[in-house]
Amino acid sequence: MQISSHTVFKSWSQLKRAFGSIQPMKLGYTYYPCLIPGVKTNLIALHGFLFTNSSLERVLNVEPIRKLVNIYALDIRNHGDSEWTDSMHIDENLTDIHNFIKEKNLGKDNVLFGHSYGGGIAMKFLCDYSEYCKGGIILDVGVFDYSKDPEHQIGMKNKIFIDFLKDLNLDQPKEKIREIIATQIKSPEFLGHLMSQLVELPDGKKKWKMNIEVLYKRMLDQVTVLFQPEDIKAPYPGPVRILGTNSMYVRPSMMANYYKIFSQFDEKRDFVKLNTRHFANFDNPEIVSEEIRLFLERTLRL
Repeated sequence: MQISSHTVFKSWSQLKRAFGSIQPMKLGYTYYPCLIPGVKTNLIALHGFLFTNSSLERVLNVEPIRKLVNIYALDIRNHGDSEWTDSMHIDENLTDIHNFIKEKNLGKDNVLFGHSYGGGIAMKFLCDYSEYCKGGIILDVGVFDYSKDPEHQIGMKNKIFIDFLKDLNLDQPKEKIREIIATQIKSPEFLGHLMSQLVELPDGKKKWKMNIEVLYKRMLDQVTVLFQPEDIKAPYPGPVRILGTNSMYVRPSMMANYYKIFSQFDEKRDFVKLNTRHFANFDNPEIVSEEIRLFLERTLRL
């Protein structure tokens, strides 16, 4: 297989054949220690595509959760303060997280929380590295090929938006850039978060704190279908909570695949539809926080 900086790997086996082993990336993160001394359980949180770990601050940095767990909010590779690389397959994300857990000596007392793209990563981590996890909370993402869904068209919408960012002229005042991007984004919170990732360099030039070129290629490749049930090592045997929203990212027709990857999953018990949009972390963080608290207290009995 001939490899270049533009090579797109569609499976973990292709990656291993090409390189033998995968070099994990150093991940940026924010740490919120538990407010109760001596607590060992960790909540490892993963943000969505184009976001950073700060997009989850209003969900995570609240007293009811911080009294139960230590929180590690990570930046996934090519986002925020994490290292950049030309490759971004979901199994590489898993390797990064596994390496982070080992480097920080977090042990096996971990709960995974992921939103959107980060939720997809969290689901597969639960299945492939189940020995490191005691539970998982997934916010608004399914095990589903959205590119084949005429009702959703998520792939096309996201590709168009990233293409828009990729071609945006950054050699103009930041307020002008904000005005241009505001024509594409309805959520003022999302807009504010995105603009916080546009940094000015010492020479006056601006750059994104995310690897736009690679994220664009990733969108063309697999962001609409992160993985399928047959891609996992084994169904995750522990407890999970699936949080849907009004966005249609998660629908009743998708429940069958949750049953395939989570052996304890029960739709009536483990699925909750929240009355909010996909960007619940910005629009209604308090209801997401409450669901996390309930899962930690009632299901895991922390």
